[in-house]
Amino acid sequence: MRPSETIQNIINRHPDAISEWGYESPMELTDGLAFGVNSKGYDPGWVQVRYDDGDDSFFLRIVEQEYGFAQEVCMVPEEELFDVLHKLVMGDLSEEEIREMEKRWRNEP
Repeated sequence: MRPSETIQNIINRHPDAISEWGYESPMELTDGLAFGVNSKGYDPGWVQVRYDDGDDSFFLRIVEQEYGFAQEVCMVPEEELFDVLHKLVMGDLSEEEIREMEKRWRNEP
C-alpha cells in the first residue's frame, strides 16, 4: 500500500474529526499526503504527512496560510499518527509537548 493510502485510511476511520478539521483537497505526495484544513487551530491552513521508510515513522507539518505559522512533529509511529495529527490540526500541541513526544519516540531520557 502506498503511504498516501495508509494515511488516508487512518484519517477515514474518524469521520467526525474530518468534519471538525475542515478537511479538504487531499493531494497525493510521493511519500505521503497533503490536505487543506480550516479548524479552530488553523483557519485556513494545510498539512503534510510524509512517511519515512528508514525510520518506519511519519513526519507531520502544518502551516497556517495567512501568517505562515508552522509546527512540525517528527518520528510519529503509525499507531499514534491519528492522535498526534488530530491534536496538531486542532492547535492543541505545544512545542514542549512535541519535544517530549519526539524524545520518547527516540528512547531518549
